[in-house]
Amino acid sequence: MHEADVADWLSSCTVRDARALLEGAERSYRHPYGFIVHRSALLELAPWNLRVHVWPSPLDCYEMLRRNGTEPQLIHAHGWDLLSVVMDGELEERAYELRIDHDGDYVRYSTSAKPGQKASLLHLSGEKLVMDAVEKRVRRYDMGAYSIPAGTYHSTLPAAQSISLVATRQFPGQVSEVAAFRTVRDHIENPSPSPSVDISLLEGEGDHVWSSFVFFVDAGRALLLRTTARPHQWHPVGGRRAAGDASPVDTLMREVYEEVGARLDPTMVKWMGARRADEGDGVVCFWKAEGDILSQSLEFPRDEIEETRWWDLAEVASLPMYGASVDALQGLLNSSGPSRSER
Repeated sequence: MHEADVADWLSSCTVRDARALLEGAERSYRHPYGFIVHRSALLELAPWNLRVHVWPSPLDCYEMLRRNGTEPQLIHAHGWDLLSVVMDGELEERAYELRIDHDGDYVRYSTSAKPGQKASLLHLSGEKLVMDAVEKRVRRYDMGAYSIPAGTYHSTLPAAQSISLVATRQFPGQVSEVAAFRTVRDHIENPSPSPSVDISLLEGEGDHVWSSFVFFVDAGRALLLRTTARPHQWHPVGGRRAAGDASPVDTLMREVYEEVGARLDPTMVKWMGARRADEGDGVVCFWKAEGDILSQSLEFPRDEIEETRWWDLAEVASLPMYGASVDALQGLLNSSGPSRSER
C-alpha cells in the first residue's frame, strides 16, 4: 500500500478500531521510553507494519524513564519511515537538527535488537553531535496523520494518557540511532522495564494543576533563587503551569528559559519525582540537571527574581524552603556528591 493510502487509512480509524486492534495484537511489550507497544498481525497495509502505542500519564512516563535510565537517550532516529495518528490524548514531539562536532554534548549510538530477549543494544559510533535547532510539535487526536521519515532525529513524550496508531516501513540496511546527552560508553543496554508501575500520586492528576522545578547541581553546589513575590523562601528554578503548557516538562522548559535564560531539553534533566503542593491543589514536579549545563556567568532576568545564588549542598538544608522542595532536596542530598560533567 502506498504511503498516502496508509495515511488515509490511519486517519479514518476510530477509537473503536484501535480497541479492536489492541484485542487482536499478536505481541505486546513495554518500550524503554515508557509506552506499551501492541503489534498487530493485520496484513492489509503491507509492506507497512501496524502497531498501537499506549502512552501513560506524563509523570508515570517520567518515572519509567528514570527507572530505565533512558532520560538522556530520548533523541532518536528510526531506521524506518513512520506514519502515525493520535487516537486519544496528546503527544509532545520535538524535532532536532544535529551536526557532527567534536565539542558536542550529544553522542551518537547505533541500535540493534538483542536476540531472544526484550532488550536493545546501543553501540557507540564515536561521533559527537551538537544541537543546532529544535522544533516542538503538538500531536493531538484532531490533527490527522503525520509522518516521521527515516533518519529524522526526534523525541516524543506524552502530554496526557494517550493512544496512537503507528505504521512503519523498514528500509534494508537502514540503522536506527540514538543521540545520548553526555553519555560515552562502549555500549548501553536498554532492557524493557517492568510493565507494572505504581504511582498513587497520579490518581489526583485529573485537575491538571502542577508546578515544575529543577535543581541545577554542579561541583557540589546547587542554584537556588528568591522571587519578588516570595522573597523569604528559596527554591529551585521553575514555577507554575501557564496557559499553553501541555505537560510538566513543557512548563519546566519554559520556566527555565524565563528565569535563567537557558534552553533546556528533556534529555538534559533527570526526574526526581512529584510531591503534593504546599499551597492549593495539584502536584510539584522536580528534576535535577547535573554538570556545567548553566554558565556560571549568566545574566539572570530580574523582573520577578530577587536573588539567585549557587549554594554549597551542605548549606542548602538550613535555608527556608517550601516543604515539597525540602523533601525533594533531601533525596538530592542523599544521592549527590560533587557533580562532574560526563564528557
